[in-house]
Amino acid sequence: MFVVSRATQRARITAKAAIVLSPYGTVAPVMIHARVDFATSMTDGCTAGEIDPASCSGAEIAALWRYLHTLLIEDDRYGEIQSHAAE
Repeated sequence: MFVVSRATQRARITAKAAIVLSPYGTVAPVMIHARVDFATSMTDGCTAGEIDPASCSGAEIAALWRYLHTLLIEDDRYGEIQSHAAE
């Protein structure tokens, strides 16, 4: 799976990146855009979502996690991993 990160909003190259990657695997429907609050959050040892949960950065990461979590839940192997981790 591919996740397009450091994407530039409204730039043709962002859409092209997803198109070029798609023959080689699934491209996540959520793109992570280049935002200042990602860099700022690192100086505090936090995530952008921790600093400002209502930020666009936090929303993008949350949306990506929801997508990935859904895929994991649908994958039968995920349940096996979870049950082994609990042992």
